[in-house]
Amino acid sequence: MMLRVQALAILTVLFLFLAGGPAEAQVFAYSVSSEGDDKLYRLDLSTGQENLVGPVGFADVEGLTFHPLTGVLHGVDAATGTLLNIDRLTGAGTAVGAGAGNLGVTVAGLGLAFDQMGNLWMSAGSSQTLYAVDPLSGAASAVGPMGQSVTGLAAFGTTLYGLGGDGANNLVMINTSTGAAAPVGALVNLTTMSGGGIAFAPDDTLWTVTDPPGETGTIDKATGVATLVEKVPSGRFESLAFAQPTSAVCGAAPRNDCRSPVAAGRAAFELSVKGSKHGWRWRWSNGAATTTDEFGHPETGTPYSLCVYDHVSDTPVLVMSAFAPPGGNWAGKKGRFDYKDKTPAAGGITRVSLRPGVGGRADIRAEARGNGLSMPPMPLSEDSQVTVQLLALQGPCWEASYASPAKANSASRYSGRGE
Repeated sequence: MMLRVQALAILTVLFLFLAGGPAEAQVFAYSVSSEGDDKLYRLDLSTGQENLVGPVGFADVEGLTFHPLTGVLHGVDAATGTLLNIDRLTGAGTAVGAGAGNLGVTVAGLGLAFDQMGNLWMSAGSSQTLYAVDPLSGAASAVGPMGQSVTGLAAFGTTLYGLGGDGANNLVMINTSTGAAAPVGALVNLTTMSGGGIAFAPDDTLWTVTDPPGETGTIDKATGVATLVEKVPSGRFESLAFAQPTSAVCGAAPRNDCRSPVAAGRAAFELSVKGSKHGWRWRWSNGAATTTDEFGHPETGTPYSLCVYDHVSDTPVLVMSAFAPPGGNWAGKKGRFDYKDKTPAAGGITRVSLRPGVGGRADIRAEARGNGLSMPPMPLSEDSQVTVQLLALQGPCWEASYASPAKANSASRYSGRGE
């Protein structure tokens, strides 16, 4: 027996030696080799490995970002001033709206990012200007001067960060009302570069890839200080985008297959804004029949999103979304699930409770409290009603509607009772 154990130990050490040691966690993001072969790649940021997807079909795609509501990958071709939809399976790019030149402006050294609410922002390092972009038509509207070159953009909730290029080598926060860029801090540990991309990973880590010399790294969004992770062999990447698998996607309009309370007035929704202290609470009681299996596996693989739709001229408009990713913040017991996150991200959720039951006994509650949480514009329009839905990725949804007028609807508070 001892000889067998010793042999197994020797084989294990030999395997690790030949394989280069224990495997490191892989961190994959998308990027286009805009200074190289103009093809889409999946980069392993932890190792610098380049995995070819395919040609984009445009000559200088410098910005990439995923739409948080539709999951579509967008990019901008600086050579023609064109906003693209890009197939992340093949790499093929297609111009949106009227086609080539749809931005209506000349840009170079650019960054591109959606914020959590689906607003699309573009920075042009060449003109040091921030633009708001219509993702359907591609039309760009100048917001204002940034005050320095910014060649990469990334949004955390609704807070917009920029990567200072053309030798600036810093992280900035950008005011989306004026365009002004406020320095957060110098990157310090990365080689001075002319351009690059930044993006938040699903775990909220801010990553970057630079060009040249071709480095990957993480950035502390509070200080701007970067940590070098790896070299990229070709060193010709100027964009970065992470697919976001950790949240169910809120659609532009509410789903039409959600479950409702079986009794009137058994759902409540509240919003509160007091300075920087924001919060909301949703209660779905006496709900339609729901089994434990229908809640999925939030501890290991089922993310949840809360979607709030304000009705404007009788048309529902998505005004807020919040997410509860799968993982260690969930706990399951006796068919029930509870989620707790004491320090949620801007679009995060503090608590969720999921209770299965027969018709009239199922119960769901969700809330968030904290400084700087993403909130909808208040007061709400509530032109006929407000609709709130909780979505499980690739699963059911639960909803309640709140008829106008609400019990309270002001710049600081909204309170509605379900129909």
